[in-house]
Amino acid sequence: EGIAKFKRIEQDYNSLLGRVAQHTANRPRPRVMINTPYRDSWVLPPQHSYITTLVSDAGGDCYTSPGNGTASQPIDIEQALIYTESADLWINVGGCNSLRELTDQNPRFAATAVVTKGLVYNNNARRTPQGGSDFWESGVVRPDLILKDLTTIFHPDVMGEEHTLYYYKQLK
Repeated sequence: EGIAKFKRIEQDYNSLLGRVAQHTANRPRPRVMINTPYRDSWVLPPQHSYITTLVSDAGGDCYTSPGNGTASQPIDIEQALIYTESADLWINVGGCNSLRELTDQNPRFAATAVVTKGLVYNNNARRTPQGGSDFWESGVVRPDLILKDLTTIFHPDVMGEEHTLYYYKQLK
């Protein structure tokens, strides 16, 4: 039964991956910023991480840490702000539940296009009974749902009405 469920997850993922590839073949891919500063340091994932793969599979291009390493690396806050100002979307913004909480972290965020246009999404829509983020709990075995969420965010016309955000929510 478990093998059948995981096989279905794999099939769903690969099916959507094909739809996204077809949809984005001749269209621009949104630039995606990830994370927020933590203790005066902004960490970006490496080029070949699980989150950058998910973003790419969903038809986006995310800013990554420099180099070819396998670990997330800190970048200068100034560089992160430049990326944020040029991003089309911003995801995974820590514990923020609203744009106000995000801009309270750093007032300079309020002037970025992604914030003024409301194109900020966080992966904390679902909480575990203990208060943890279900994205980090069950998302590891449900990459198909994460891909559906990210595709809905990046290319809503691919998903249409067939998917409602599961792990992600748009910050207001």
